[in-house]
Amino acid sequence: MNKRSLYILNLLITPEEQVTLSSLSEHFNVSRRTIYNDLNEVRVYLGRTLGIELQKRGGIYYIELPNKDAYYLVLKEIEDQSSELNEIDPIKRVDYQIFILVMINNQGITTEEIASKLNLSLSTIKSDRSKVVKRLSEYNLKLETKKFKGSRIIGNEEDVRDLLIRMIFSDYEVSDFNEIDDFYVEYLDNESTKNAGRLITDVSESMNINYVDKYLNYIRVSLSISFMRISQKNLITNKPKVFKEIFSKEYEHVNRFLTEYYPILINEKVIDNETIYLTSKFQKSSYYTQDVSLQSDNWIYYQFLIKELIYKISNELGMNLSSDEELYKGLYQHLRPAIYRLLNNIYFENPIKNDVIQKYPKLYIVVKRNLSKFESIYKVRFNQDEITYIVLLFASGFEKKLNTFHKKPSIVVVCQEGVSTASILKSELNKNFDLTIVGTYSKDYFLKIQPKLIVDFVISTIELNESPVDYIKVSPLLNNNDKNKLTEHINIKQTSVDIHEFIYEIAPYITIDNYSGLENKLNLLLNSKGNKDNAVGGEILLKDVVTDRLIETNVEVDNAQEAVIAAGKLLLKEKLIEEQYIDAMVNTFTDNGPYIVIAPGIAMPHARPEKGALDIGISIITLEKPVKFGHPKNDPVNIVIGLCAIDHQSHLTALSELMDILSDEKSIEKINEANTSETILKIVKGE
Repeated sequence: MNKRSLYILNLLITPEEQVTLSSLSEHFNVSRRTIYNDLNEVRVYLGRTLGIELQKRGGIYYIELPNKDAYYLVLKEIEDQSSELNEIDPIKRVDYQIFILVMINNQGITTEEIASKLNLSLSTIKSDRSKVVKRLSEYNLKLETKKFKGSRIIGNEEDVRDLLIRMIFSDYEVSDFNEIDDFYVEYLDNESTKNAGRLITDVSESMNINYVDKYLNYIRVSLSISFMRISQKNLITNKPKVFKEIFSKEYEHVNRFLTEYYPILINEKVIDNETIYLTSKFQKSSYYTQDVSLQSDNWIYYQFLIKELIYKISNELGMNLSSDEELYKGLYQHLRPAIYRLLNNIYFENPIKNDVIQKYPKLYIVVKRNLSKFESIYKVRFNQDEITYIVLLFASGFEKKLNTFHKKPSIVVVCQEGVSTASILKSELNKNFDLTIVGTYSKDYFLKIQPKLIVDFVISTIELNESPVDYIKVSPLLNNNDKNKLTEHINIKQTSVDIHEFIYEIAPYITIDNYSGLENKLNLLLNSKGNKDNAVGGEILLKDVVTDRLIETNVEVDNAQEAVIAAGKLLLKEKLIEEQYIDAMVNTFTDNGPYIVIAPGIAMPHARPEKGALDIGISIITLEKPVKFGHPKNDPVNIVIGLCAIDHQSHLTALSELMDILSDEKSIEKINEANTSETILKIVKGE
């Protein structure tokens, strides 16, 4: 039994104590569900050891011991198990000492006091001193010791918090907030934890997103620690070291929350520092959402890079995924927090990475190679864990393209690891079984909305004992044992011919000039299903957006800001934007300057749709003299492309076509040499 269960058992044998779910939940600052699980542990022990039941009357739990021998037996069990629990792992022992040193709030604490708090010998504490110093040095912190005053930790507040978060979150392996080490829970004050929940709910609901379970718990721990430190007047007075880019909605919600709940932050600079630090915790975390929009003022740039990534990998592997909206959305949601994690040395393990590499070796190599542009721009290096998450997204796209789809039972998928892992599981389910997947959710969000769902059962990659709906636990890659379990509930899908595998087998004996055409024809002949992915289907093309009135050559400007305004004025002249949109374009450049220079000599200023976009528009200007935008590699800029869109989707096909042109050196050379708008228009239209 854990410490809470032993505490509850001790209360139960104390006659004057009243044991209720609510009182225990409040005492331990955990959910009623957690206390209910602890009571189950007690119930099992009582039944197995004494043959008695845990009883309940009027909401109060109690037991009836048959005799004094039973009382002493229970008491001895509590003492024995408590002794075992007090034997601290050496690594945790060091962390506990550091945690106590932090909690003294800059006041010195003696070796004797630390030993007393941890029930350890003085010699143990002294022998651990070098390990404590080494652990602190990993976070640029020092241990200061003064005679008669004891020891305390010296260093940057941001480093102190990051160390605390790392210790509490157990190297990011805690899958449930209620699984946090009891030692730390005793120090986390109830108000800080509640405020963490309030802010997470505020951000999640306003942005219409649901954070993946393990990232959600990372945010909870981070906010709880930060709010506790703020209440103790330990503030971030220096500009945070985290990579900063304003994602307006998150930043605004955090800033407003701090202003309302923590009046201690009276200094505007400190409020901004704290806002940036806490906002970064949200930005590093993956989430589910039905809205593909990134909450970034620099959303166009991300779109461009993601479309280019899909384009390159599709070309290299000979299968067009450019119209796969789910792949695009998954990459959009995954890459932003992944980059922030890498920039700030935050590592989340992909538990199935080795299986992914083994199953998709070629795809892994291709994805890894094509992430080089992201690595170059953001100065990061993608590790195996992050790469394999992205591989899963592409693997899901290829699986969907190779198979037919059917509908039968309604199910939901609950997955802790995030959109990429959930995506490959969905593809495997759709490929092998007749079912309808209603949605993909994190555990936390599923339990919240479950009463509103009408489904036959749940397929989950984690335990879901709390679910009132029947669930089947499977691995994300759906092995044979999983398939056998599922066949008891779902009909096996009638298989179709794997066109990709078919072409792979016959390729050595034929010459293929048009892979997509052959794929479409074989699908039509063998699977009675034509490939509709290449149909335009009413999408807005580049030729529909760019006109000669939106092009101007040899424009004279003195600096980057004037170039941005010149591109915006063409959009304004055609009534595609309101005047405020130009101001927003300039502000985006001010905040994200170098990153709107998307390629050597090419800048793409833009703003968010709500800043005054009236329609989809693309303007193109060439400059009489190149100007510098501040990009370390892509300056100076010769071509400026102004872009406006009324949403985050309708312009994607036109953007993809523009990407093709901008990736062709000969086309860029022709645009730079053009002296008339008509010449550039012909290049754009491919004439």
